[in-house]
Amino acid sequence: MTTTAQVFLYGEFVGSLHKEAHAYSFQYQQNYHGQPLSLSLPVSESPYTLPHLHPYFASLVAEGWLKNKMCRSQRIAHDDLFTLLINNGDDLIGAVKITRGQR
Repeated sequence: MTTTAQVFLYGEFVGSLHKEAHAYSFQYQQNYHGQPLSLSLPVSESPYTLPHLHPYFASLVAEGWLKNKMCRSQRIAHDDLFTLLINNGDDLIGAVKITRGQR
């Protein structure tokens, strides 16, 4: 089963983040030519696929006591960074917003 999230930068839809059985991927939307999310994620037509959540997205997840509180209150496993990210993606620091679902 694939879980999908929409990624926005400064309110503009830039691409989709996917969690599959054994991989995570991010793909910029077709014809997106704006600012990249990160130097480690330059704009590309090819998806970025890894066996774990890309470090850029993992770095957006809360840490320490706040992460512990989110995990307890939302009943999410401490190592499930993807679910933490999409459940709390409306309240991230910076210009990025991540929402559950497809566009």
